[in-house]
Amino acid sequence: MLNLVFAITVALALNGGLVSLSHAEDAQKSSHIPIEAFAQLKTASGMQLSPDGTHLAFFVVHEGRQVIIIQPLQGKTAGVIPTGEGAEISWFRWINKTRLAVSYAYTSKRYLTTTRETRLYGFDLDGKNMINLIRPRKKQTIGTRLGTEKVPAQIQDKVVDWLPEDPDHILLSLDSDLDGNSEVRLIDVGSGHFSEVIRGNDGIQNYGTDQQNEIRLAWGYDRNSFQNRYKSSAKGYWRSISDTPWGGKGIDIVGFSPDPKIAYVSGYNERGRKAIFQINLETDEVLDPIFSHDQVDYDHIVKHPVTGKPVGVQYTIDQPKIIYFDDKLTRIQATVDHALPKTINRVVGLHEGKKLYLIHAMSDVDPGVYYLLDMKSKELQFIAETMPGITPKEMAPVQVVSYKNRIGVPIPGYLTLPKGRDTKNLPAIVLVHGGPHARDTQMFDYMVQFLANRGYAVLQSNFRGSEGFGKAFENAGRQQWGGRMQDDVTDSAQWLIAQGIADPKRICIAGASYGGYAAAMGLIKTPDCSVAASALAPC
Repeated sequence: MLNLVFAITVALALNGGLVSLSHAEDAQKSSHIPIEAFAQLKTASGMQLSPDGTHLAFFVVHEGRQVIIIQPLQGKTAGVIPTGEGAEISWFRWINKTRLAVSYAYTSKRYLTTTRETRLYGFDLDGKNMINLIRPRKKQTIGTRLGTEKVPAQIQDKVVDWLPEDPDHILLSLDSDLDGNSEVRLIDVGSGHFSEVIRGNDGIQNYGTDQQNEIRLAWGYDRNSFQNRYKSSAKGYWRSISDTPWGGKGIDIVGFSPDPKIAYVSGYNERGRKAIFQINLETDEVLDPIFSHDQVDYDHIVKHPVTGKPVGVQYTIDQPKIIYFDDKLTRIQATVDHALPKTINRVVGLHEGKKLYLIHAMSDVDPGVYYLLDMKSKELQFIAETMPGITPKEMAPVQVVSYKNRIGVPIPGYLTLPKGRDTKNLPAIVLVHGGPHARDTQMFDYMVQFLANRGYAVLQSNFRGSEGFGKAFENAGRQQWGGRMQDDVTDSAQWLIAQGIADPKRICIAGASYGGYAAAMGLIKTPDCSVAASALAPC
């Protein structure tokens, strides 16, 4: 995390003593928060409530690496799950009230090619009884001898369904014989023993289930094309989505309603924004949308933290917001938002019987806090900060701005100004997001807050090509590296200067990945626009 911070500082300093000296004088006017506070790994993250509502499991950082802590709500720490030798913990999830699944990722080589490998293990509450949940698949070899695979599958953590109604098993897809066609296993989470539900289909590497936990979706690549199929609930056969009346219209299945005949699908509304519709899979009738917005696309389907079933939709105008299909979750969300009005709050865990709700709250100036809401006692209990040392009142508020580019297209963005200082003629940074098909939001960004704390004005621009603002806006950036997208970045810098916010002699374009490319291209294409650039891992 320190790399881009360091690179931006060096980029500005190398452009002459006047730039470096001027900024040093400006910086003395504000109170510096130690750089380590911004660059730290989150001290508590990924927090989950156990299915019986008695324990919390979460990531903490130990010697620079993530480990998992399992903490009873009443009592001392029950267990620790360590990182692996040469591997990192990728994710974890409660399987049932006594077991967790943990995915480890590491780098390896296959046939002289560097690969990313994953392995899936099960642990008890005390961090013990560790078993590999993926056992070798016995197969017939030449003659009559029965053998096992000598080369394990590369990716071993693709859980299809957590089967909450069957807490002793999970469904998982795995290409165990390395032929590009994944089977689906029903795995006993206590032993790793399994049976095969699907032996494998040509060109299929991924599967999905409906709300009755039946396998209904299958997709992947064969040697020639992308395959995308679903199973009819009534007729029970697999059908290619491309063969349906709606399959060629940019519509794709993203989940199922409680009625197995009805699928949730992603498509575009009349304003060209991604929306969620329903389709009757037996009649091919496209039903009314359950979420549609005039300004922005939906972000993703929200799943229930325990069952994994679709319960809502998230969308972002400036800050993320969830619309729940479930009335009970809607009421809980309203209660939480009333108690915590200054943050964006999400229910990340719950136990309905005990009326316990695990809440993650964050904002533009708050990197995140976990709370436990007890609806029986009407108490909201603080659990943990994600970044100790970051105090919201010391952070700079992020302002929503919009300006027109050189051809009059409105460009949405976010402006962060240093606190307690004159807001004119500042050293400034245009911070370009990666992707480029991604977007910035009005939420906490450690890099933005570090730079503002050091006296810089920071502008985050959602240039043409950014996602989330409709098909036409995103498509305007296609094949426009160094073209329209770069023009919008240049216009962002010019807008800062025109508004009197930025000192034209102290302005920098910075970013990582695509943002790094744009920073470097800015010096080539418009060297008079910025005096410095910082490019981290440009692509």
